[in-house]
Amino acid sequence: MSGIRRATSNDLDHLLILLKDLHAESVYSNIPIDENRLKSFASACIIDPSYIWIVYENVGSQIDGFLLGYVRPYFFSNELGAWDVALYVRPARRGSMIAFRLWREFKARATALGARTMWLGTSAGIAPARTQKFYTGLGMVELGTLYRLSLNPEPE
Repeated sequence: MSGIRRATSNDLDHLLILLKDLHAESVYSNIPIDENRLKSFASACIIDPSYIWIVYENVGSQIDGFLLGYVRPYFFSNELGAWDVALYVRPARRGSMIAFRLWREFKARATALGARTMWLGTSAGIAPARTQKFYTGLGMVELGTLYRLSLNPEPE
């Protein structure tokens, strides 16, 4: 049976592959991955109840996408907000309902954990115009922009 569910430690190997795929497609692709750090982070997110890591598993028991985020208080308040770390859908499955189903479940879980606001972004740089259309089509409001500066550029 296919559908949305919480990520488990049994998913770790598959999630690490998807995280590496996301990395390779993103603006962070020139930053080397530390395998141990990535695995440690992923494992901690699965265990920590303040993280919401949900996956979409297809009928063949393959994970086609995930949304990883967390619920925390703002640095200036005790009110809770929900932020994403990453939303990723395999390229072959983009344009399906997977991203929407992940978003909807993240929203429900964040609400259940007491978050009053959701903050999701496009900082990985994967299809930002498409992502903007997706989020604003769901009623989210675009706020701000990220700015990047390379401090130690690679020699030419």
